[in-house]
Amino acid sequence: TQRLLSKDRPTGGMIPAESAERVRISDPYIQQWLAFFKEQDALAKTGAPALTQDKLIQALASMKTPEEFIAAAKVLAKPSKWDMFIEYWINGLLSGPATHATNMLSNAATIAWGIPERQLAAMFSKEVRPSEAGAKLYGILEAQGDAFRLAWRAFKEEESQMGPGKLEGPTRAITADALALTGVPGRAVDLLGSIIRLPGRALLASDDYFKSIAYRAELRALAKRESFKAVTEGGLTGQTARTRMREIEERILASPPEAIDEAAKEFASYVTFTRELGETGQKVQQLASTPVGRLVLPFVRTPTNIFKYAGERTPLAFASQAVRDEIAAGGQRRALALAKISLGSMTMSYMGMLASQGFITGGGPKDKALRAEMMMTGWQPYSFKVGDTYYRYARIEPLGSLIGMAADAADLMGQLPEHDAEQLASALVVAMSRNVANKTFLKGLAGTLNAVASQDIHIVKGFLEQELPTILPYSTAEGQIARFNDPIMREVNSIIDAFKAKIPGLSDSLPARRNLWGEPIMLEGGLGPDLISPIYTTTKKLDPVANELVRLQMPIAMPSKNIEGVPLAPWEYDAYVVLAGGKPIIQDMTLKEKLSELMQSDLYKQSSDGPDGGKKVLIQSWVSRYRDLARFILSDAERSREYGYDFPDLRTKIQGERDKQAQQFQAVP
Repeated sequence: TQRLLSKDRPTGGMIPAESAERVRISDPYIQQWLAFFKEQDALAKTGAPALTQDKLIQALASMKTPEEFIAAAKVLAKPSKWDMFIEYWINGLLSGPATHATNMLSNAATIAWGIPERQLAAMFSKEVRPSEAGAKLYGILEAQGDAFRLAWRAFKEEESQMGPGKLEGPTRAITADALALTGVPGRAVDLLGSIIRLPGRALLASDDYFKSIAYRAELRALAKRESFKAVTEGGLTGQTARTRMREIEERILASPPEAIDEAAKEFASYVTFTRELGETGQKVQQLASTPVGRLVLPFVRTPTNIFKYAGERTPLAFASQAVRDEIAAGGQRRALALAKISLGSMTMSYMGMLASQGFITGGGPKDKALRAEMMMTGWQPYSFKVGDTYYRYARIEPLGSLIGMAADAADLMGQLPEHDAEQLASALVVAMSRNVANKTFLKGLAGTLNAVASQDIHIVKGFLEQELPTILPYSTAEGQIARFNDPIMREVNSIIDAFKAKIPGLSDSLPARRNLWGEPIMLEGGLGPDLISPIYTTTKKLDPVANELVRLQMPIAMPSKNIEGVPLAPWEYDAYVVLAGGKPIIQDMTLKEKLSELMQSDLYKQSSDGPDGGKKVLIQSWVSRYRDLARFILSDAERSREYGYDFPDLRTKIQGERDKQAQQFQAVP
């Protein structure tokens, strides 16, 4: 409505019947209105109050002047205060530089993936030409100029030039018109809203850039296909055929027929994950459009399209009715569907082989302690291992999902007995569920459901600590900058701590999160500039003790956060972990040094492996000794000061707990 009623339009903000402006059904704004009416009609069927298309027509019919029409349109379009908050919040979620780098890498990888996929499709049907792959590549290269222009226009005008984007929810809600402000206050609000929407505008521009490239690439490929079909049906050969094909291609590129134009646009939406969802997906979107639903699921369209894209390229694709329909249709549709499954499955098979050889990692063990021990060796989940460096691929979607599923399936297959190795389908299903559970865009939903279903106050508290800091201005950007400035992971013990951990300059006021040896856990950075890189890296560490713990599959949990029933304050717990793992409190050796000495002894070498083996008993006994002594040191004033600590309040509480237990013991007859 804003677009059609704008005073900058040739019609001067009115829509006279004789207007020369041509509005096509494919116009993205018309599509948005149609989608709106579908939602309202669905609500009306449930008995809920809704503005159906019939009601709007009745209201418009009663309007006599353009001014009445414009006033009504402004009322309908006026955002609420909640819309303004959601716009502010969602743009904060999208504000991280690494988020935009991820979007660009994912779009680029998906468009590039389509080139060999199209080449493979030509092997399944003559309707798809081998030359289409080359045409797509040429289209990508020639589209750069138009793509940059469209991207800049989308950023400047805050409107997509290529259909719906990844943003869902209210747009342009924080404006002077919405708050009925004029003059300096109005201009200030418009400026503030424009700044708040910068992340969304950047995402919109990025998507339009890649949509333009994908559109041109597909248009080139379809022009090649149509030209070959025409000369074949006409029986042309030789130079005559080549000349005719070139003429047809040039005509299609200059003025695409509507069917080809729509197909190219559909492809552009498909590879950028902005395609409109089906009936079920739209119902989920309706649920997500409610106030609570928007907080739980700020994005529906993009994750759903990513899962569909990845699922169509796995052996499990045959379980999808939509895929089976494409195959049953025959011709080019069958060829394209089979090419997706074939290339995706071959890639997964190869990645699974690399995973079994240790060159690719999956999600790793579910046990948090064992996972932490693996990370002490430099290992990280969902990564390529090149030399001694791990490069995380998980965020490059949807190819990251394909690789991750293959790696998880390889891990699961390795755990099955030999006679069960044929259970590949089961392994793939489990691998897919594990991979989905690790996606960042679903953690909000998973955390909400877990918090609602749980009666554990710690789970609810952890959920609030995770989610509440997202209300900070440019929350994701702040978190990434804080991580860049302070690469040490921090302990979060309260909601206030959660906010501090996300704010640059405040995060280093929190205690460091430490490993089993009492060492701070450091984030190493990423491939390329750390601030914008979504490909996190870690380096293999020379830690024979941690390697042995991993080999034994012996998870050792971190020390408890209480001593003799007294909860530890953050810095008290930090001292406890350092003493128990990083200080030479027994025989002038740290826990790591002591275990290293133990593992070189004849007694250890002669002890058995296994869940109840002697090696585990020996290791656990030394871990317990160090923790017992660390607790004693913290409860004793003189010994605490020897190691640079002094917690008088803690000692008082421990003594009080001991006195209480002594009184209870004496009271027992």
